[in-house]
Formats: sequence, C-alpha cells, structure tokens
Amino acid sequence: MSQQKQVSGYATSGVELPQYNRKEVISMINSARAGSQLAASSSQNSSDKKAENLIDVPTGLQLPHSNLSELDLRHLRLENANFIGCFCEGTKFDGCVLNNASFEYANLKGASFKDADLRKLNLQGTDLRGCNMSGADLRKVSFKGMDLKGVIFDGADMRFCSLQGACLDGASLRNVNLEFANLAGCNYKDADIEGANLKDSYGDSKQF
Repeated sequence: MSQQKQVSGYATSGVELPQYNRKEVISMINSARAGSQLAASSSQNSSDKKAENLIDVPTGLQLPHSNLSELDLRHLRLENANFIGCFCEGTKFDGCVLNNASFEYANLKGASFKDADLRKLNLQGTDLRGCNMSGADLRKVSFKGMDLKGVIFDGADMRFCSLQGACLDGASLRNVNLEFANLAGCNYKDADIEGANLKDSYGDSKQF
C-alpha cells in the first residue's frame, strides 16, 4: 500500500506536508468559515463561546514565504503553523490560536494579533514594528534583541518572556503582566508602562 500524503500535523520521515499559495489560502479560509457557520447554526447550546468561535484549519499548516498581506485570518486555529519568511504586513490574526507556530524572518509590520494565543511563538528575525498584540497570551515568547518600536502590548500576558536587549521605544505596555520576564538591557525610551506588573521580573526592571 502506498503511503498517503499527510494533511495535518508535522511532517514525519518520508512524508511531505502540502503547501498553499495565496489564492488557495483564501479559498481554504472561506470554506472553513462557511463550514463553521453551518456548525454554529446547528448547535446553539455551546457553553464555551471562545472555542465555538474558532475556525479549524489543518494543523501544522505550511505557508513558508507566502504573501498573506492584508488578509483577514481572524479566529483561526493555527497551532504549529509554518509562516517562515511570510509577508504578513497588515494581516489580521486577532483571536487566533497560534501557539508553537513559527514566523521566523517574516514581515509582520502593522499586523494585528489582538487577544490571540501566541504561547511559545517563534519570532526569530521577525519585523514586528507597529504590531498590535494587545490582550494576547505571549507567555514564554522570546523577543530577545528585537526592534519593537511602536508595538502595542496593552493587557497582554507576557509572563516568562525574554525582552533581553529589545528596543521598546514608543511601545505601549499598559497593564501588561511581566512577571518573571527577562528585561536585561532592553531599551524602553518613551515606552508607556502604566499599570504594568513587574513582580519578580529581572534585569533592568528597576529602571522602569
């Protein structure tokens, strides 16, 4: 029996995951949204409204180096997705579940991740300037050495994050939870930290 190509999860030895271009992504999302609306109309009694509003797409979706700029990808379940090298300027990821996804070397300028689940997100080499991550779950995400000028983190959960050596000029961190965060050597000129929780953070936290 020949081995079938896997459409979800990580690639295993000898098995390739499908990759999608921009048109295929749009078609996939539209189909998923339509299916989600049908499911919602047939089930009106769910107690978990947040989970109910999430739209499932293939786990471990492979989109490296794709042009996804300005797309509306809100409320998608995208765990373990591969966005390496993607162009996502102005893309909307609000309310998405993106834990363990990779955006290495992607362009995310002006992208929106409001209220998204971004735990353990890989952002190495990513351009995040002007992003909106307000209300996002950013636990254990590394922003080490990154340029975070103008990024909005208001209300985000940033416990155990590394901001070591990051540039936070003009960033907004109002009411952010930075417990146990590494703040060593970060540049926070003109950053707004009103209401931020710095308990047990370390590094340069005393200068905030």
